[in-house]
Amino acid sequence: MVCNALEKKCGQFKVTPECKTNCVRVQYADGYHVDFAVYRRFKDDDTSEYSYEHSGGSNWTARDPAAITKWFQDEVKEKGTELRQVVRLSKMFCKSRSGWVNMPGGLIQSVLCNEVFATEYDRLDEIFYYTMINIRDRLEESTEVYNPTDSEISLLSAQNHYDKMNNWLSRLSDKLEKLSILEKDDCTYKEAVTAWETFFNHTFWTELTVSLCECSSIQKSVFTDTEEYIEDLVPINDCYNVDIKCQVEANGIRKQFLSKFLQAYPQFYKLLPHGMKLHFEAVTDVPNPDAIWWKVRNVGEIAERKNDIRGQIERKWWDYKTEDTMFGGPHFVECYIIKNGECVAMKRIDIHIGEKSI
Repeated sequence: MVCNALEKKCGQFKVTPECKTNCVRVQYADGYHVDFAVYRRFKDDDTSEYSYEHSGGSNWTARDPAAITKWFQDEVKEKGTELRQVVRLSKMFCKSRSGWVNMPGGLIQSVLCNEVFATEYDRLDEIFYYTMINIRDRLEESTEVYNPTDSEISLLSAQNHYDKMNNWLSRLSDKLEKLSILEKDDCTYKEAVTAWETFFNHTFWTELTVSLCECSSIQKSVFTDTEEYIEDLVPINDCYNVDIKCQVEANGIRKQFLSKFLQAYPQFYKLLPHGMKLHFEAVTDVPNPDAIWWKVRNVGEIAERKNDIRGQIERKWWDYKTEDTMFGGPHFVECYIIKNGECVAMKRIDIHIGEKSI
């Protein structure tokens, strides 16, 4: 029924909506998809309250999506936004190979990432790495996962769900072996990048290698750590959306969107050259935000050597920001939407600058 309704509304899609056992999947041309989870509800005549059930093939299981959303938002408030980032990276890993078709869904990954979250570390790469090790160890003990809002209800209701958990354990164990080199004191920067590329199977690391792996290893730089973190300034209540649109321009090159520029100039290997001007614009669904804050962070050996990592959060009301490409490195820009003293939406865009000039 839901699939038929979406087909009527999605007539221009190249791939028609696909009816799965617990959702309807809509594929997009850019390679991502959106799953429309299917629920049903019953109203209690005495209390006038609704009970919700989630579809699962021939079975329906009790599940309250609003309660689960609130649970995860509360956990992010307690543990920090790194929890949300770790979950996203975990999902990225589980989708990193086209042949990995039987992997656990996002809710199960969120529950386990939260359960064994590596709170003793500060850097995101360390938090993610050790959280994945904790998940591997947890799955070796038990593959059972329970609803975070009702510990008596298992999230695994069929044998193929347990198969997915075993697949996750097997594939995670195998790829974590490739990351073990990170534990070595003499691990070079290039070896670390190569290990992460093997783990995620993503071109980001190939591009990073082209840009930054000319040195055989990272040399410890003396730099001033000026980075600020949004969770240290205001509470996080990530309940709205914001997108960052980036346009680039330079002498002789008209202003155009970043993705279009990279496609038009393949000679830069998807790395922005020096001498360009970047225009960032925040587009959000937050009604009447109180402020829009920005953060620009320069990452890498060159930024540290120049003592110019930046990272301060500019607490002003700007829905746009302009920057220049000054030196190479995997930089990033973050935008925060502030309302009623909280950060209600945030977004990050990665900017990879190479060694070439425009």
